[in-house]
Amino acid sequence: MTLRSTSTGRHSVYDNAFRVEEYGEIKTKAGPFKAFKISWSQLNRHRGSRSWATLWYSPEVKAVVKREAHTAGWSIDRELESYTLKQR
Repeated sequence: MTLRSTSTGRHSVYDNAFRVEEYGEIKTKAGPFKAFKISWSQLNRHRGSRSWATLWYSPEVKAVVKREAHTAGWSIDRELESYTLKQR
């Protein structure tokens, strides 16, 4: 995958890998959900840096309900606090 930086305009090539680890219950601030636990890793070929994350995708919510993302020197963890599912 090639992505362009919005700040510099430079293109970087990334290798991404995803793997479904399991399906089970995950607890969030919005409550418990059945979700797929997905591992993701990304290699930035330009920099040689690697990032990884764990995502929990809930078919009930139709979105990622929790994310733990890490790379060298920083991490960003997020989780669902509330939601409303609209009917079509």
